[in-house]
Amino acid sequence: MASYTTFLGVVSDTRTPITDGSSNASVKVGSTTITAVTGNIAIYKASSTATAQEFIFDGSKWQFFGDISANNLGGLAYTSTASGSYVKFSSVNVASNTVNSSGSFTPSGAVALTKAG
Repeated sequence: MASYTTFLGVVSDTRTPITDGSSNASVKVGSTTITAVTGNIAIYKASSTATAQEFIFDGSKWQFFGDISANNLGGLAYTSTASGSYVKFSSVNVASNTVNSSGSFTPSGAVALTKAG
């Protein structure tokens, strides 16, 4: 399926709704406006109480693809940034079934996004 579809993301601007049969190809995901092409998939959630819905663009209009529970998407589904932490192993006690660890890590590098369209 990956050869025929591209997931655009969760629509962040609900002022232009996606509905079954709607023909507006422009959607906003995060801070980027994208013009959908054939095979693009987007998730649209009209309000905080609505069920999120998945749509696929057929080249001229959006087709309803299925309902999904927005509660199962998690916090990263509606944001373009994230941070986290973990504890790095500094020692392992082999005489025990318990592993204790401590430490810190600061990642470096960059993340790039290339959009085909």
